[in-house]
Order: sequence, then C-alpha cells, then structure tokens
Amino acid sequence: MTGLAAVSAALAIGLRQSSISRKQNEILDRQTQLAELQLRSQLFDKRLACYHDARQFLGKIVAHADRPDRESEFTFIGAMHESLFLFDSAVHQHLMAIWRDACDFCAVHAVTRATFDREGHYGPEVEREHELLEKIADHLGNFNDVFGEEMRLSAKQIKTLGV
Repeated sequence: MTGLAAVSAALAIGLRQSSISRKQNEILDRQTQLAELQLRSQLFDKRLACYHDARQFLGKIVAHADRPDRESEFTFIGAMHESLFLFDSAVHQHLMAIWRDACDFCAVHAVTRATFDREGHYGPEVEREHELLEKIADHLGNFNDVFGEEMRLSAKQIKTLGV
C-alpha cells in the first residue's frame, strides 16, 4: 500500500512538474515574441525617421521650387546613407537617384536665377528647370511605393501587436 501511495505521489509530482514546465515554455515563447516585436518596432521607428527625412527634403524642393536649406540637405544625405542598413538596396538606389535629380535641379535653378539677375529673363534653361521640378514632384508622388512593404503594417502584423 505504501508503495502504491509513493508511486501515486511521484506520479502527481511528475504531472505537476510537467504542467509547470509547459507553462514556463509558454512564458518563454511569449517573451521571445515580445522581444521580436520590440526589435521590429525599433526598426520601424528608424525606417520611419529615414522616410520622413527624405520626404521632407523632396517636399521642400517641390513646395518652394527652390533649393532646400543646408540642414535639409544634410539630413537627406544621412537618411540616404542609413537606408543602406534599414531597407532593401533598391530604396538606397532610388534615394541616390533623387539626390542626383535634386542636385541637377539646384544647378539649373542657380543658372536661371543668375541669368534673370544679369539679363532680366530666365533664359533657355528654364524649361529644363521645369522638367527637373516635375521629375522631383513625381519622385514625391511615388514615394510610398519606393519604400515598399517595409513601411506597411499588415493586418497580420497589427493582430500580432494586439491592436
């Protein structure tokens, strides 16, 4: 009888330990999920900052049809370099194309402004300036497509976040 009681007690303790172990594994899984979500959130925040800085740069050019301030230029250059580590390489390549187009626009804009100051008219380069400004506006219009899926929270991701 005492042997049966000892076996029953050992079985009960074993089942309890198994239950505790299962719950510990569930807690560990949830902690792992939470750590992954925190990393994803931090990555999203960094990506959003890069996206915002680049969009602001383009917006300033389009809004004023002029060269943006130096701080915006430096911020854009920083975002362009950070994009190497935060996004697919296609995003970085597109930001480099935006930079080249912005530099072209600023150079042509400086020529047309100097021509106006010197001669009272904008000269033949004004059409090229207009084309470049339209190209930059197109970059701005297609901006969300450039950054792609990395900037979108899908319904599955939102559900995972518990929202």
